[in-house]
This record gives sequence, C-alpha cells and structure tokens, in this order.
Amino acid sequence: MCPFCYIIITMKYLFIDFEFSNSNNHEPKICEFGYVLVDSNLEIIEEDDILINPGKGGAFQTGVGFPYAHPMKDYYKAPLYPMRYDFIKNLLLERDTVIIGFSIDSDIDSIKVQNKRYNLPDYHIKGYDIQRYLDEYKKEARKVSLEKKFNEMAYEEDLMGIRAHNPEDDAYMTFKIFQYSMEDSGKNIDEFMKDLEDTLYDSNEGYIHK
Repeated sequence: MCPFCYIIITMKYLFIDFEFSNSNNHEPKICEFGYVLVDSNLEIIEEDDILINPGKGGAFQTGVGFPYAHPMKDYYKAPLYPMRYDFIKNLLLERDTVIIGFSIDSDIDSIKVQNKRYNLPDYHIKGYDIQRYLDEYKKEARKVSLEKKFNEMAYEEDLMGIRAHNPEDDAYMTFKIFQYSMEDSGKNIDEFMKDLEDTLYDSNEGYIHK
C-alpha cells in the first residue's frame, strides 16, 4: 500500500425498532422489524418495515387495544423469524454500521430471545440508546415515550404521515430525535457519538455504564 495513502472509513447509522405480538413468559415474539439506515451526512440510504409471523405461542394481545400497523392476517401470512434471520443479522452486523435505538435494550434482548426460541446461532450486538441521552431520563431516571418526545422536538414537516407503533416510522422518529439532539448540541456526528458512549448497550453485558 502507498505509504502516503490512507483509508477513509465512512460510517453508517442504523436506527431500529421491533414490535411484538405478545411477551408472555417474558419472551417477546417479534412480529415486525423496522429500520432506517443513514450515512454520515444523515441522508437516508434505505428504510423498510418487515412483517414477521409470530409463530406458535405468538397470538396477538388484541384485547389491550394495541394499535398494530397492519391487519393480523398480514402478520400470519409473513415468513417466520428463521426466514428473516439472515437479513436481520447481516443488517445489524454490517461493517462500519452503528446501531441506535430508543430503549434499545428491549430490541436487542428480543433478538436473543428469538434466536434461542428457534435454536438459531446467537450473535453479539452493541447499540446506543438515544432515550438514555435525553434530559428527562438523565435527570429523573424515568422513561419518556418515543412518540411524545418526537412530537415535542419535531418540525411540522417531519410530522406528516408518521404513525406511532409502525416500526419503520418508530425507527424514523428515533433517527430524527438523534438528529435534533445532535443539532441542539452544536456538535458534529463524531463528537455527538462520544456523548452517547454512556448509553451503550451490549447484548452480552447489558448497559456498559449503569
């Protein structure tokens, strides 16, 4: 290699969200996965909403009135989690990709549960939790909802067509809260990511900083 040459690493940022049909026996059954992938300029590269059949024991808790984004029959027509395993794993483990979520521990833990549920190889994931960065959480150690925080921070044009509990939209809201928070900090993305170091969640170790 040329001694005067160097490699520029271009980071990508993956905002994720999962929905569950139920969490009976403390085992969330994934029924939907949404994500928004952006580049280092915070331009959206790719986004999608992927339905997953919750499988045996995954009956929906319709009695609680949870506003699922799609009709129940559409989830049951979708492939089971093992058919989505490679896509989700490859997306999460893509080189030079940073994972970010809102209350990300529940999302990462649900992946481990599904892998165990279907006897699939587990894998190590780390992700940052923008919820834990927010003042409400830091000052009061309480959870603020994604939808409420987004509505507080969003510009009017960002509110158009957004539906809470649609994982793609939830991932988008997480992305925008990240962007608004970064802009409010007056820092660039590399500097802002350093501010998020205390929010890192490790699938093996839990939150690195308690």
